[in-house]
Amino acid sequence: MKRLWVLAPVLLLFVYAEPALAQGGKLQAEGFYIGGGAGVSLTKLDLDEISLIDDTSVQWKAIAGFRWRFFALEFDYRSLSEVRSAIPGSELTAESRGFTGSALLILPVGPIDLFGRVGGHRATSDVGFGASLVETKEWAVIYGGGLGLRLGPVTLRAEYERPQLDAMTDLHQVTGGLLIAF
Repeated sequence: MKRLWVLAPVLLLFVYAEPALAQGGKLQAEGFYIGGGAGVSLTKLDLDEISLIDDTSVQWKAIAGFRWRFFALEFDYRSLSEVRSAIPGSELTAESRGFTGSALLILPVGPIDLFGRVGGHRATSDVGFGASLVETKEWAVIYGGGLGLRLGPVTLRAEYERPQLDAMTDLHQVTGGLLIAF
């Protein structure tokens, strides 16, 4: 019985891959795509080993890209909603938004894509107390990885990303998204 549970996902991959194999073996989507995603950001801001912000918030992004067989170039605009102070009674807040350009290395396994990402993120962050926010603009390295499930021209995606921002010392982003290929 245990072996049946192990074989079920493998059989499911072959069921999805069979129509693609019948069309000449093209298992991957190629070309232009657009999409979006939403998820959660885990943010920390420390100053001299004092935790000023330790919060989670909602984030979203709009995506456009072009994919070749094992490689893609992707651009997105993302926004991180406001995070608040870890100190009760304090009004310290931070939020960030910006553009990202990334290169993705993709390993297609049937209808599933495993991918890694590395790129640059141009962030505009607002950090401060109450109405007196300080705006900082910076370039940051972003990296991460995830997986996608291709269902015809639609891809469902789950990913983890880690921008290296100075304004927010420890930022982790987990998103789910939907891509549509043209």
